[in-house]
Amino acid sequence: MSYAPDAGWAFFALLIFFIALAPGYILARVFRVHGLQAIAAAPSLTFGMVGAASMVAGWLHIRWGTLTALGLILAQLLVLFTARQLVRRYGKRSIPTAHARDSEALPKPAKIALPITSVLAVGLVLSQFSRGLARPTDPSQFWDGMFHLNALKVIELHGNASPLGGLKPISLDGKVNFYPTLYHALVTIATTKSTPLGLAISASAAALVALGVITLTGLTHSLLTYSAHTPAKQLTIVLTPLLAAGSLCLTQLATVLSTLPYLAAMTAIPGALGALNIAATRGTHWGFRVMAVLGCMGVFISHPIGGFSLILLALPLIFGKALPLLRRRKNVFSPGQYRLIWAGLAGILIAGLAAFVGPMFRVVSYYREATPATKLLLSLVSDWPTMRRAIGGASLYSVTIALALIGCTWLVVNRINHWIVVSAALTCGFYFLCSQGTGPLRRLTSPWYMQPERLQVAFSIALVATAAIGIYAIATWAGHRGAASKMMLSLAIFCVALTPFSRAGDRAELVSLSYDPMRIGWGTFATRTEMASFPQIKRITRDDVIISIPDSGLGYGYALANVNSYYRQAYSIGQTEFELFRHLRKLDAESCKFLRERHIKYYYRDTDRTASGATHGAKHSKKGARLDRVPINRMTLVWKAASAPSGEGPRLYRIDACY
Repeated sequence: MSYAPDAGWAFFALLIFFIALAPGYILARVFRVHGLQAIAAAPSLTFGMVGAASMVAGWLHIRWGTLTALGLILAQLLVLFTARQLVRRYGKRSIPTAHARDSEALPKPAKIALPITSVLAVGLVLSQFSRGLARPTDPSQFWDGMFHLNALKVIELHGNASPLGGLKPISLDGKVNFYPTLYHALVTIATTKSTPLGLAISASAAALVALGVITLTGLTHSLLTYSAHTPAKQLTIVLTPLLAAGSLCLTQLATVLSTLPYLAAMTAIPGALGALNIAATRGTHWGFRVMAVLGCMGVFISHPIGGFSLILLALPLIFGKALPLLRRRKNVFSPGQYRLIWAGLAGILIAGLAAFVGPMFRVVSYYREATPATKLLLSLVSDWPTMRRAIGGASLYSVTIALALIGCTWLVVNRINHWIVVSAALTCGFYFLCSQGTGPLRRLTSPWYMQPERLQVAFSIALVATAAIGIYAIATWAGHRGAASKMMLSLAIFCVALTPFSRAGDRAELVSLSYDPMRIGWGTFATRTEMASFPQIKRITRDDVIISIPDSGLGYGYALANVNSYYRQAYSIGQTEFELFRHLRKLDAESCKFLRERHIKYYYRDTDRTASGATHGAKHSKKGARLDRVPINRMTLVWKAASAPSGEGPRLYRIDACY
């Protein structure tokens, strides 16, 4: 954990950071949104445009790449700019009121201090993330990590980043009707043929985590939009980046879960939610409202489960602010226009349900073992994933929780944007439903795969926002009290400023458990010996297919060295694996025909259970796996690499009985 990343890793992370912000910020300016809100909403707008561009490129059979992406994003900006000009020319004029313009402004002291704390917070997140990397090119060794690494390779080879079938080559049956590829499309904009894909995964994940610092600051600003520009407000907004950097919620998605498309969606949610909050306020101009809608669409495009999280967080806002505002402004549209709008929304909903009825049925029917409520509570208060035991490092996260309680109290008492308090309670309630066994209430968490970490991130978004309001409440109170209150405020500021530094070891630990082959928390998929051997295996096998157990390290060879592995993601043990085992065990005429049809010529196995001496050894195959017990007496050993003192290690066999 002493590694400091080279300039290439840092450059790629900053490049992804810039790509996620720049197009969206330009689009926000098109709709006359400025300042912090434009920056915070930019990722959700960018993700929407990149997702739309990837679908259009797929339909037109245009190879996805940097120039294609930039051209299609520019085309979207021009179309939306033209639409805005037409609305301004022929529609009702909607000049922002002073009240609305005030929502986009920051006093000069805050304008100077906020960039400083933002750069410091982003730098801390990136440096702490890099501290957990042993090498910048090491790939994520979680089940989803192998899939996303190979998904980047598929897009690089085939040039199709569309969510509608772009990842077919990664599937055994070639049937991937839909998968959210926004993350992969975004990353491949910045990659070249010489970019190590392991580096692209870790650097882009770190960039998205750092981007959450900006979007969470935007959400806090939206909650204080129409408050007076007091020193308390300026202090709150300036400290929010440090408060956000002290949370590990997004880091969990980038590491021990490796659900990177969902990470992109959750990174964008705070900015979209903040824009939606201001859009639901009376006096906001139409451009802001259009931007808020487009931002929410960008979240859904990033990942549908992220869309569910956005709905969960925004429900109190919609029913508490947005719908009452619409009822007060019934004269905006005629009754016929309202009927047309509702009919259009209903049609979109029905079409969406019809198109995704299969995936939705699989999600709802998904089952995961329940997590004990005590474990969930410990994870929530320690900001640590339930699947890993807390390391007990120095942490001031309890200060964030205390500030959140103060902030919730202040919001409820003053009846200002108290919808965020209901959002926190709602996400917390869904989080604890993950401990409800097989009960019907637990089925409500099916869209999140009954995985508490996915819901924990949604709760943490509301928690950080209310904690920032807690700072505002203390600062406001201290402004009218004596020396004791000012001392309390100083202590709170000190703790908030120290929190991101205190989480350095925790964040680096999560990264190491997921990226360092010698410290993978659940057992190593691919050892350093294996990864170094992939080029040699490629030279021996050329384009022939290699079979191994579904969750072996060989799957990484596809992305790292073009090894034609039969399994390109860590499949669960099932019927396909049993069928292969049956044929490899017999190797009769029927079995050889079966193998030749699939071009399977080699069998691979790693016999080193110590994973070259890794802390947690090699990954243990799931119960019922058979392909690691294939008889090899009718195969020829063509290559081996010793990786352990015992001489055990990766072995490659040619299935001579069939060739």
